[in-house]
Amino acid sequence: MKNTFRYLLLALVFATTFSDGVLAQFRQGTNILGVGLGFGGYGGVNRSGLAFNTGIPIGVQWEIGVSPKLGVGYFGVGALGGVYFFTGGSFVVAGAQGNYHFDIPTAKNLDLFAGLNLLFAFNEFASGAGLGLNIGARYFFTPNIAGFLRLGYGFGFAMIGVDFGL
Repeated sequence: MKNTFRYLLLALVFATTFSDGVLAQFRQGTNILGVGLGFGGYGGVNRSGLAFNTGIPIGVQWEIGVSPKLGVGYFGVGALGGVYFFTGGSFVVAGAQGNYHFDIPTAKNLDLFAGLNLLFAFNEFASGAGLGLNIGARYFFTPNIAGFLRLGYGFGFAMIGVDFGL
């Protein structure tokens, strides 16, 4: 299992590093897959139902640019998911996201965004749903690899990670 994960990660890095289909800024048709590690948030479930938890979310995200330029940017939609670990347990989170990406011509490597997400959380004791708000930034080190920081109220108060252009 450990070797399989390493091979998949290596293949993803090679595929995204040598692909020429992604621009550094988010546009219509941009397709991004990422992984991250965070802190805090809501959307968790415990024995009493939906609850706030201070813990560690480990998540994945996918987003695709779906609109031509509207105003000063572009709309993207996608999915969020992961596992949230907290004292006394864990839960699984899955949901949808919608973000508005600001087009900043003078900052070609920077993608600033703000958005909403709808999350569903469940574990062996309960399940629940909630809305989240976020703001974030991606900095593209190459046309297909970016670091990201997402702040908000939802899957995690703060999440940092790496995104790959597909």
